[in-house]
Amino acid sequence: ASTFDRNGTKTSYVQYYKERYNIKITEPSQPLLIARSKFREKQALASGAVTQAGDGDPNVILLIPELCRMTGLTDEMRSNFNLMREMAKYTRIGPASRIDRLMVMNKRLNEEQRVQKEFQNWNLRLSNKLVEIPARIIAPEKIILGGNKQVESGMECDWTRDLRSNRMFTTPDRGLQRWVIMFPSKVGQDCEIFVDTLMSASKGMQFFISQPEYVELRDDRTQSYIETLDQVISHQNPQLIFVVLLNNKADRYSAIKKKSLVDRAVPTQVILAKNLNKKSVMSIATKVAIQINCKIGGAPWSVTMPLNGLMVVGFDVCHDSRSKGMSYGAMVASLNKPMSRYFSAVSHHPTGEELSNELPINIIKALQSYRKHNNTLPSHIIIYRDGVGDGQIPYVFSHEVTRIEQAVREIYGGPVKLGVVIVTKRINTRLFHNRENPRPGTVVDDVITLPERYDFFIVSQFVNQ
Repeated sequence: ASTFDRNGTKTSYVQYYKERYNIKITEPSQPLLIARSKFREKQALASGAVTQAGDGDPNVILLIPELCRMTGLTDEMRSNFNLMREMAKYTRIGPASRIDRLMVMNKRLNEEQRVQKEFQNWNLRLSNKLVEIPARIIAPEKIILGGNKQVESGMECDWTRDLRSNRMFTTPDRGLQRWVIMFPSKVGQDCEIFVDTLMSASKGMQFFISQPEYVELRDDRTQSYIETLDQVISHQNPQLIFVVLLNNKADRYSAIKKKSLVDRAVPTQVILAKNLNKKSVMSIATKVAIQINCKIGGAPWSVTMPLNGLMVVGFDVCHDSRSKGMSYGAMVASLNKPMSRYFSAVSHHPTGEELSNELPINIIKALQSYRKHNNTLPSHIIIYRDGVGDGQIPYVFSHEVTRIEQAVREIYGGPVKLGVVIVTKRINTRLFHNRENPRPGTVVDDVITLPERYDFFIVSQFVNQ
């Protein structure tokens, strides 16, 4: 059996689990699972809370398969309506239930003598009610559709129905003429029916979609999709390829997007076969038509922008779990006043220092693209920066913002009106209004915020669960 070093003594995993947890390993010859440890696990290793691999590698943890359990849900589970409904009672907690649970926890903490003693040691007192704070609600924007038609965004921020009988803000002059639909043979009839629904939905939006060319796959293996994509792109030069999948395997979806967007630069629209014939198929078809219009150069809607000469930049960072230490930065920047045209750039970098170097370079490229599009540079620039933890804010301010300012000054030949907003989505703060979720547009910028940061909370979306 495999062994590891425990306090200077070679110990087998069978022996360790028996002595430490009184668990008997029934299959001593089973292979062990290798897990790459994260920062928190490395801290646990240092404290002796978990064991490391036999060779002492602090980055590797060995797990016993028979003691492990698969996480997540299978496709079969997801398709079980009764199971998902029961799970939702625990995973989708409504605001009223969340408040009740918080108050139960609050009561336990305030009534437990040991907790109160610990609070006293720190001179702390826990209030028995939630904090009441002032807030305000920003007036909802009017949505501008084609022909300058304006519709209300509404309390639920959903104007999809308005699009069924109104033209989108912009569409390509000749619509979608050359497109291909790839599908497994068993869903061929469903595909034809969905295409008819899609054409009907797009007609109401005055977005012309012609009949596609149907390409049947010999099977639903990932390699079959990739090979067929290559053939279709090489011989037919389509505006868009519509891909139907039987299941939502992440590796297949990623392979399709990599082939179409990275290798061949052709937009794709991917849909699960189960969505082709749902009861809400007209709603699905409407949303798919909107996405297709965006992917071939159109814009579904806009809002009134009161500031002339404004360029809005969005930037986020993704950390690649497969490539140690490698991160990817993605940036988009608006090129026109309705904000329906964008410049985009992606860069990869192994260190935060390199990220700080790449971002100003990409912003300069965006400014050059803006000047080419408008014959002038923007008079105002607002940058929304995502992917920043509280501990990184001083670094972003002292390094990134400084370098961006320096780069922008060079192209302008002087100062420019530049604002940088750090966006944090993963927060622990929970806001309630009359035991319900706050309305979209609710802003909180007092009591629970830091005035030296000019920070605020905003409810940016409507949720019904």
